[in-house]
Amino acid sequence: MITRKSDRVVFYFFSIFFIVLIGFPFFWQISNSFKIEREIFDIKWLPSAFTLDNYFSAFTRQPLLDFLFNS
Repeated sequence: MITRKSDRVVFYFFSIFFIVLIGFPFFWQISNSFKIEREIFDIKWLPSAFTLDNYFSAFTRQPLLDFLFNS
């Protein structure tokens, strides 16, 4: 149990740091999946226009559902 205030501050600092460190790649991946093709390499947090075209092409060009069911 964390009793001193300084121990709690250090604990919360490192907890938040590791949550951001681990969570940022997931956010970046989801954000890039909604971008159009020419925006993917632009360094922006959010796409200018959300699109589902990447998901549509992933499911139509390859048998992605078959791959997911087989794994």
